[in-house]
Amino acid sequence: MATLPEDEAVAGRTLHIAYTSGDPTASGEIFLRYYDLLKDDLREYIARKNYFLLNGEIDEVADNAALQAIETYLRNPQTYNPDLKTLGGYLKMSAQGDFLNLFKRERQREAGNQTGVVRFDFENWNDLVPEDSDLVAEVEDASAASELLSFAQSCAHNDEDRTVLALMLRFEKKTGTFAGALGIAHLPEKDQRAQVNKIKDRLSKRLKRGYRGGSADGTYGLRTR
Repeated sequence: MATLPEDEAVAGRTLHIAYTSGDPTASGEIFLRYYDLLKDDLREYIARKNYFLLNGEIDEVADNAALQAIETYLRNPQTYNPDLKTLGGYLKMSAQGDFLNLFKRERQREAGNQTGVVRFDFENWNDLVPEDSDLVAEVEDASAASELLSFAQSCAHNDEDRTVLALMLRFEKKTGTFAGALGIAHLPEKDQRAQVNKIKDRLSKRLKRGYRGGSADGTYGLRTR
């Protein structure tokens, strides 16, 4: 399993307190700290369990599960108890449940059967997210988040990067939505996914490197508040 940073016990609790206290930068910091960690953990989980899809991209299911776990926490932070588990541990557990749910749906879709889906989460997070929800707009409205937003934007070096980054910050998961925004919806689905994932991986690496600040041990650092 992907190892949590050594400072997780303190850093995770600090981020949780900051977020539930209304710090407008905390949601972005949580995304930057945990998104890649959750993806790596799910890839290891998939390998251990030998999960596979006949036609779809299982890594994409893992990416979506990582996003969903973070989104669910940000919408309902009260479901997390920092006295029982670290935030990273909680998100890893949540991401695995989300992955199993999404994976089951994909397997049933491949089999042409959409019935009998078993949910692993406690409530349908989609019902909790307004259709016009826009995390980027929320961050932009908070003056205290300007530094974090500027950093994220500095990682986008061209129009393609900026388009994909905006959708990632809105927790968008559908390849078709990315493809439409990038103007490649006319391509076969496999080619769309390849191009979108290439840009997403490129951005994720820049975000990770920049946020970690090039530390030798690769751990994330929190700004002094």
